[in-house]
Amino acid sequence: MDSIPKIEHTSRCRFPSTRIVDGCYADNLGTAMLVGELQKKHPGTTLRVMAVEANIRPRDCSKGASNGCFHGIATNLGRLFANSPFATHVQVGKFTTLAVSPQIFGEVLTPRMGECGGKLAGTDLTYMAGEFTTVENKHFGVTPGTKVQLLALNLNSPLDDIPELSSIDQYGSLAEAAYEATAALAAKCLGDAHCGCA
Repeated sequence: MDSIPKIEHTSRCRFPSTRIVDGCYADNLGTAMLVGELQKKHPGTTLRVMAVEANIRPRDCSKGASNGCFHGIATNLGRLFANSPFATHVQVGKFTTLAVSPQIFGEVLTPRMGECGGKLAGTDLTYMAGEFTTVENKHFGVTPGTKVQLLALNLNSPLDDIPELSSIDQYGSLAEAAYEATAALAAKCLGDAHCGCA
């Protein structure tokens, strides 16, 4: 058997090779790819997209936005906007690697916009609804000038993205709440020009 070549820790792995590490982090929710595909199927029309942002939020947010307590879509969907800090790289835990920019919208995303729809009654869930315009991103097949009505549900959950058996019931409750909120928001907002808040 041939020996596996040794990779020096100083080696710089460039796109597209970096995507093999964890490709989801360049477009974690597949939203940029979805918009590109919808543009091909429905050219010249306004697109309607709904996404769920599984952002993690610490249990203790008494200090406000510090300590990772920012509500809203900055975690994944925020990468699609003009002011994303991830234009040339992605960070996975303590690991940083080069990647292509996932930006597909020309607008700047602000913290207020990220949860402008407010909190859903009886939950920690917030949402954003707005219309944004695409910019070209050849990596994801996105062409410029398309209006996209984006409806985003933010989970704002303290639960880790890797479930533990001791808290499995909490994940079930969160999934149920997200399902009910998604159905309600879709019925209320998709196709409703007055629902937008961003």
